[in-house]
Amino acid sequence: MPLRQCRACRAPLALVARARDGDRQAFTALLERHRPVLLALCRRVLRDAMEQAGDSPADVTYVEAHGTGTPLGDPIEVGALGRVFQGRATDQPLLIGSVKTNLGHLEAAAGMAGLFKVVLSLEAAQLPPHLHLRTLNP
Repeated sequence: MPLRQCRACRAPLALVARARDGDRQAFTALLERHRPVLLALCRRVLRDAMEQAGDSPADVTYVEAHGTGTPLGDPIEVGALGRVFQGRATDQPLLIGSVKTNLGHLEAAAGMAGLFKVVLSLEAAQLPPHLHLRTLNP
């Protein structure tokens, strides 16, 4: 269902995407070798999702990120978000969060935990704080 139809019927959720990394060491090595390609793929996934939803980057106000806090993965994820959502008005920031700061990494349940967080946040009209954040990764 396009996002505009979700809004019209007051549906709280527009899109859920998931992926599984499998072997961590192999995945980390893949990230290191193919960072530019992965960054481009992340941007493409974001743009395709918005296109399918019938929305533009200006319509998105929050992203629930994978956000493990690693200096390898986070720059790829946030870099893709920065490229796709660049040029926003300063009074319309893109909020980014991750449930992992509140619960830790739940492995196979991590995606569902993030989904639950977003649904509960929408119902409460409030985002939980990002615990332990002192400085951003470069």
